Amino acid sequence: MRPATLLCAALFAIAPMGLKADERQTYDGFIDYAARICPGHSKDRTTPGIRNVRIESLWVMAKLGYFLCPDRRVESPMAVIFYADRGVFTWNPDSPASVNALRDVTGMLSRSEDYPNSLTVWDADGKELTNQVVPAFTPREAPIPHRLELLVR
Repeated sequence: MRPATLLCAALFAIAPMGLKADERQTYDGFIDYAARICPGHSKDRTTPGIRNVRIESLWVMAKLGYFLCPDRRVESPMAVIFYADRGVFTWNPDSPASVNALRDVTGMLSRSEDYPNSLTVWDADGKELTNQVVPAFTPREAPIPHRLELLVR
């Protein structure tokens, strides 16, 4: 088998069995994209956080060109950071509260499609925080496309 075929087979094998093909493709696409872009990516850190986000939220984020990156530097009281200029949400994959806040914040924003247009930080309860010093987001060398074309429904 070709390496790409093996990778696809492996990704589908780990996907939850109850997901439809387009849902698996979306989750796997976000995880694959994180592997190329996120400096803090590892399969073990990224997968649980992304799989915790509602599929409807991922579809909206894909349409808008937003993506998700784990970042262990996100420390309490911060749980989720949105870098609007980069279109990236970060969360601490080692913190269950941060993982849950990622699901809740992205769900809230995706339902309204009213995303912030500047750097925004939320705590574990989904409350917006002000005057926070946040770590800089610097993507890996891969270019960041404007849209995640393959993931848009």
